Amino acid sequence: MIPLTIQEEIDAGNSEILSHRMLNNSIIINYNKSSERIRIPMDSLISKYSHLLDKFVISLTIDYDDRNNFAYSPKKLSQYFYRTTQFWSILLYLNDCHSLIEFDLEKERVKILDPAKITMLLNEILILEGKI
Repeated sequence: MIPLTIQEEIDAGNSEILSHRMLNNSIIINYNKSSERIRIPMDSLISKYSHLLDKFVISLTIDYDDRNNFAYSPKKLSQYFYRTTQFWSILLYLNDCHSLIEFDLEKERVKILDPAKITMLLNEILILEGKI
């Protein structure tokens, strides 16, 4: 289900155990005057453990229509393969993209982590990091 508002997406992400936030170490900056907090991702756990994940990376051929549908939208592709938008940053990393703008899918191939193994792999990483 695609959230209607940004707040719904934030709430959904906060309620999931395997979320984008859990997979990225970050720095939190507190603004004392308004009590606002900014979280800045600093270190991707996918990058840190890529040597363990490499054998579970699948390279898929995607047709022209799918390239147009998923271009600049790793969240859509994450929803399609994993039934959650939370793994969008993994798709960026696997496809050597640093931002949504680079996720243009001009090539006929896209890399994903095996959907049948992703939950087990990410749980293992979070256990190694002491997050669960």
